[in-house]
Parts: sequence; C-alpha cells; structure tokens
Amino acid sequence: MPILLLVLLIAVLAYLYWRRRTTTLTRHCRWRANRTRGDGHYDCVACGGRMQTSDGQPPRQCVAQAPRNPG
Repeated sequence: MPILLLVLLIAVLAYLYWRRRTTTLTRHCRWRANRTRGDGHYDCVACGGRMQTSDGQPPRQCVAQAPRNPG
C-alpha cells in the first residue's frame, strides 16, 4: 500500500510539472472571451493583450511574456 501511494504521489507531481512547463500563463493573465469580435477572440484584462485562437479555447501563453520578433 505505501508503494502505491508513493507511485501516485510521483505521478501527481509529474503531472503538475508537465502542466507548468506547457504554459506561460501567470496568475496575472486573465483572458476573457470577446464575443463582439467573434468566436476565438480573447482580451487580457491584465496587460491589454489581444489574441485570436483557431480552436476557440483561451490562449495558453501570455502576450506580455511572448517573445517578440524584431523588425
């Protein structure tokens, strides 16, 4: 039984680590759907960023932290 709990604990920690690595969102990111612009348009109330997603889901990256392309 203790081995099962240890394996479960390791699995939960691995999942949390994976979720942390697949997003750049911070607790300051607050994406809100902008229905007036259509489906898939989101505005961030924290930094004022705007983004359109193709799948209609909220963005998984922060516009304020996203790398900018020079030029």
